[in-house]
Amino acid sequence: MALNGIDTSNYQSGIGKVSGDFRIIKATEGTGYTNPALSAQIKSAPSLLGFYHFASNGDYKKEADHFISKVKSYVGKAILVLDYEPKSPSVTWAKNWLDYVYSKTGVRPLIYMGLAVENAYDWSAVAKNYGLWVAQYNNYNTVSGFKPRSIYGSVKHWKSMAIFQYSSAGRLSGYSGNLDFDVFYGTKATWDAYAKKAGSKAVAASAPAVEHYNWNPRLVKSLTAVYTYKDKNCKAKVKKWPKGTQFDVAKLVHVSGSVYRFQLANGLYLSGWKDHFLNMYYADKSLQQVKLLKTVYLYKDVDHTKKVRSYPKDTVFDVKTIDKSKTGLWEIKTASGYYITANKNYVRKTK
Repeated sequence: MALNGIDTSNYQSGIGKVSGDFRIIKATEGTGYTNPALSAQIKSAPSLLGFYHFASNGDYKKEADHFISKVKSYVGKAILVLDYEPKSPSVTWAKNWLDYVYSKTGVRPLIYMGLAVENAYDWSAVAKNYGLWVAQYNNYNTVSGFKPRSIYGSVKHWKSMAIFQYSSAGRLSGYSGNLDFDVFYGTKATWDAYAKKAGSKAVAASAPAVEHYNWNPRLVKSLTAVYTYKDKNCKAKVKKWPKGTQFDVAKLVHVSGSVYRFQLANGLYLSGWKDHFLNMYYADKSLQQVKLLKTVYLYKDVDHTKKVRSYPKDTVFDVKTIDKSKTGLWEIKTASGYYITANKNYVRKTK
């Protein structure tokens, strides 16, 4: 279950009622700024509400007190958030602010940051007790209507995200400007649990679906432009490859949690993200029939050591099973008991 919503600041001062399950509104910044559109944006918001403080990295107690003073009537009803985007991030400063707000309100705020910052600093101490709202954009193209997507990459210090901001160029009927689009991984009850006074631990968010291949597809085709990297963390780029490039995957390398990488024969890495790569071998047991896209040989054995004969393009074969060869490649066992390749460059599923 997931909920769709937006976050707003004074830049969206004229916004009224628009579609969405929730709205998170900028309340304060530093120790003296209050969003002049705060009251109006609350009035037009849906029932699920949140407020964020934009950190200035000054006196954390004064910044927190300023924030609390503006949202105190909503404490226990709305999600509280620290928007943490300073030029020089400090995990200690952020944790001090979060701990102080918790001590004053009994509510454990979420922390908002970009994916790069989450990956670059050790947030382990914060992740123990506070949920994560992370931002990551693949481009700045207009997104009309809520269209949540998987994150490009992965979080490093949290087991899952509570909220993902996936676009800053969203458009909704009833408002003419760009909006930040967010997806909340949970239900209304989960949202309310974040808003209410917490216990000793952060509320567990619903984890997004698995984003990386956790098995070796052996041959993949890029669905978008991709990079090869020197390291399995995919930090050191080597070369950009165009959409449609095919790669032979030598082995699958586990990084952490549900994150895996493709390692090529030359030692370089690919992200292994499912939305970036198409598996080029049919491995679906529900496959019933295929048509040849080019001339293909039929073999007596799954390891393709004994040829029977070739068959021309457009020949149709009924599928009995899909088996793996000794080298780990998927092969189609036909109704005759002989084998053809399951490579999508050579065969196409017809049913």
